[in-house]
Amino acid sequence: MWDEPLVVATRSFRSRLVVGAERYPSAEIMQRSHDAAGAELVAVAVRGLDLSSSASALLTSIEQGRFTAIATTTGCRTADEAVRTAYLARESGLGDFVQVDVMGDARTEMPDLPAVLEAFASRRAPRVRWVQDKTHARDRLRYLPPWLRAVVMRSFGRRTSRAHYRPLLEQP
Repeated sequence: MWDEPLVVATRSFRSRLVVGAERYPSAEIMQRSHDAAGAELVAVAVRGLDLSSSASALLTSIEQGRFTAIATTTGCRTADEAVRTAYLARESGLGDFVQVDVMGDARTEMPDLPAVLEAFASRRAPRVRWVQDKTHARDRLRYLPPWLRAVVMRSFGRRTSRAHYRPLLEQP
């Protein structure tokens, strides 16, 4: 099991080790530590980033080709705050991998997990339905004769693709 690659969505990783990106004295020490560990995944706490500059120093010091960043929602106390933080991470260029971490209320430190999962599911459901609809539409083209499918895709493919992807890109 340990010699098999770790597969997450469409990506595969040789190492299962996830290293952090905070609390290093300098970016150089962080890079050397990541190299020595042999990790491919780097956890980044989104709430700890200074995104006011055009490129955060922490984000630029993580080599995008060698490491995959996992945005964490550490420090969020509500499901809505975790969802917003996850979207902020994606928009800031951290990619689509998110580790959900909700602290819960100050008294019990226990998150309302059903609320967190419901918030993610409700935000994700329209996109999932949209992708399924487009996949079914594409699959219907598969049954056309190859010459007709080529004509249809050449004539209408780009315009149809732009029209169909616009709503997906406009959603938060």
